[in-house]
Amino acid sequence: MNPITFNDPFLKACAQWDPVREMVGLGDWQASPLFDYETTWEKEREMKKVTEFGEVAEMDWPFETFRLSLAERDIPFDEHDPSKGSETWRQHYVLRRTPNGVASILIRWLPVKNMIAGDLVVFLQFSAREQAAGFSVFDGRRWTHNPEKMYKSMMTVITNSVAIIAAFLLDASLPTTHVAEVFPNQQGRSVQWLKARTHYTLIAHGHPANRNTVTEGQRVAADLSSEISRMAHSRRGHKRTYRHERYTYARGSTRWIRATWCGPKIWQDEGGRQIYKILEPVENQQ
Repeated sequence: MNPITFNDPFLKACAQWDPVREMVGLGDWQASPLFDYETTWEKEREMKKVTEFGEVAEMDWPFETFRLSLAERDIPFDEHDPSKGSETWRQHYVLRRTPNGVASILIRWLPVKNMIAGDLVVFLQFSAREQAAGFSVFDGRRWTHNPEKMYKSMMTVITNSVAIIAAFLLDASLPTTHVAEVFPNQQGRSVQWLKARTHYTLIAHGHPANRNTVTEGQRVAADLSSEISRMAHSRRGHKRTYRHERYTYARGSTRWIRATWCGPKIWQDEGGRQIYKILEPVENQQ
C-alpha cells in the first residue's frame, strides 16, 4: 500500500463522474485517515453470514470519513480443493457515513489473476434502512449506473466487500483493539512529508509492544499472522453507562470500554523503518 498514490485511481474516477448525477455523501475524503488492515477469507465468510448492508451503516466507525487499504489473505484458488493453494487480494476503499446514517463508499479492486472484476472502481450508497443498494461502476473510461449485464456478478463481489468492511469495523471497535499511527522513521523530514506518508493500523491488545518491560522508542518484532489471530478470537469486553452529571455529552449513553495499553505509546518496528504511536481513545466527557 502506497499512501502517496492511494488517491489517484479514485480521483480519476471522480473526475469522470456524470455531472447530471451528483456523487453525494463523500465530502472531502482526500486527506482523511488512511488505514492499512489485513484479514482472512474465513473471516469474510463468517461476516457475510450475519451482515446486511444496512447493519454496516449502523456499526461503530473509527472516523466519520476514512480510507482503507485492505488485504484479504488465504483465498483459495479452489474452495473445494485446498491443495491448489491460495492467494491474497487487496482492495482500496473510501468510506463516509453522514450524521443521518447514509453510508457512501468507493471501492477499488486491484487486479489479481482470479479476480473477475479486474481493476474497477465502484460507487455504492445505502443507509441503515436499506438491505440492498444500487451501484455505479467505472471501468477506466466511463461510469455505468446499475449495469444490467453484470449486475448479478458485481453484486456478489460487492456483497463480499461489504462483509470485509464489516470485519474491519468489528475489529476496530473491539475493546481489546488499539489504533496506532504509523509513519516513516526519518528525522529531519518536514511535517508535510511525514503526513503524506502516514497511515493508521489496528493493534491487538496482546501485541509484543504492550508490555511494561518495553521502553519508549524500542524496536519490537511482531508477527502479522498472530495479530490477525488475536483479533479473530477476541470478543470479550465490557460496557459502561455514563450517568454522572460531569459527563455533559456522554451522559445516558452506553459505550465499550477499551483495555488499557500498558506498554510505551511509541515504538519502532523490528527494522527501525517505521514508528508506531498508540492513539488514546477519545471520549466526550466535558
